[in-house]
Amino acid sequence: MRMSENIFNDVTEPQAWKLDISSLNKGIDNYHVDVRLSKRFSSDLKILITELIRRETDQKQYKGDADKAFSPLCKSYLDMMTVLIHRVKTDLSAEQVCFLQFAIPKFILDSVTAALNSEITATKKQAADLRNQGSMHVLKVQHQIALMSKHYNSIVYRVKKQIFEHLHRVEYRQLRVIREQYLGASEIDYQDFLSNVLMLNRDLNSAQFLIEHYINWGGDLEESEFPVVNSSVEELLQKELPELETRNLKVNAENVKDGLEVYDDLRGLRAIQYYLGPAINMREQVIEDFCWFDSPHRIKTLFDIDSLRENISDIKQKYDARAVRAYKGQIKRLEKFLKLLARLFKKKKYLKHFLASYEAKKYGERSLTKNWIQNSCVNIWQANAHLSDFRILL
Repeated sequence: MRMSENIFNDVTEPQAWKLDISSLNKGIDNYHVDVRLSKRFSSDLKILITELIRRETDQKQYKGDADKAFSPLCKSYLDMMTVLIHRVKTDLSAEQVCFLQFAIPKFILDSVTAALNSEITATKKQAADLRNQGSMHVLKVQHQIALMSKHYNSIVYRVKKQIFEHLHRVEYRQLRVIREQYLGASEIDYQDFLSNVLMLNRDLNSAQFLIEHYINWGGDLEESEFPVVNSSVEELLQKELPELETRNLKVNAENVKDGLEVYDDLRGLRAIQYYLGPAINMREQVIEDFCWFDSPHRIKTLFDIDSLRENISDIKQKYDARAVRAYKGQIKRLEKFLKLLARLFKKKKYLKHFLASYEAKKYGERSLTKNWIQNSCVNIWQANAHLSDFRILL
């Protein structure tokens, strides 16, 4: 963000996503857009998923040549995407290409889940056949079924992660130049979308998933408390810093003027409905607006008090004394908000859990040795001694 004499004017909203798909032909349900993928890509994907699931579920921990296994899929993906992008010269617009390309990650997500379910079903049938034959190997197969069921989400996560990482590599190394040449700039960065970890996990409340990529609540906090905490922070922002025009994250169904979304093929809308509210119908247009509070970068920049104070000397050189006083007053208001926010979390007994969660993320991949536990407890205790300054969390 550029620097000016008004801190709040520098806080802008992220660019919205808007895709007009009204001109695309709808399928038999008059809602979905049917997309035909390359047969070669579909075949390569099926073979690769089968191989990756076999590696994940093999008790002997089979290790093969990963690059060799992914090579056919990456090549067929490159060919398919190149053809799709070049269709802007014939029968598709750049906006339509931007929408249609999302059929690929959706197909991958469906295929991985279906393949693992099929593998579990086949293994159960194998166990039943061995049991009828009185074979002693039935216990080994039953143990494999138990492992697949217990680590179902982890297996799906790792398989998806490997596939999308390789496709992201193809996008960055080979397709980026083609996109820039034929599609131009777009507010929707498909390359970044492929690296979005939210696609990889079926359970968004998984402790392992949250610690690895986000911050786990920790302690006795439940995920159901998040909307309450978030609403309290939004209310405080709207009261103390009205210039920022903070919008509520969760949308109430009563406030939705358009029709509600009825299709949820990947069950993602259902998973987030408690946190974000119902989704509107997007049959003709795909629209997603964002608030400044949705951007971690904007939050960090806005509440970096030390950096703001360093800017005072530049403000004095560029503006008059009145603007400097106003700038200092805005910094004091931000400091006041941070103190009120710390007081709010301390009152609700959330702050200690948040601090402990940050420490857990730092050491999440380390072994829980006695020294580690003692050092972590000391770090958390020291952090709690500075609860009055909430900037340590931002």
